[in-house]
Amino acid sequence: MEPNSLLDLYFNNIIASLSLMSGLVIVGIGTIIFLVLNGIIVSISIRDQLNGGMNFYEVLVKIVPHGVFEVPALLCASIIGFKSITIIVRILFSSHPNKKILIDETFKIILLIFIIILLLFLGAVVEWYIT
Repeated sequence: MEPNSLLDLYFNNIIASLSLMSGLVIVGIGTIIFLVLNGIIVSISIRDQLNGGMNFYEVLVKIVPHGVFEVPALLCASIIGFKSITIIVRILFSSHPNKKILIDETFKIILLIFIIILLLFLGAVVEWYIT
């Protein structure tokens, strides 16, 4: 689906981030699946552009602006997707009370969500107005 506005781009990226964060509920499985599928899709897209006659530098110029904001945002979303594993390990092997661990990890997740929202908005602005 081709985005029709800056908000369309933004919400498409939010959905991608939520897909990566789904691993929080299912112990990272959703995150792994989404990362692999996204890697395959990006690779196929790059291959198709190169096979279609676009040179390597043109492809690079189209991809790099996404890497400035969107890739870090998606990596932060992936961190959230793997947080359930962190929480389980910390509860099993830490001497800290479980409540403290949960509060600490929840704070980290909330902070990451704010970072993701900001980075994705900036990424949508760059994608809409620059690329």
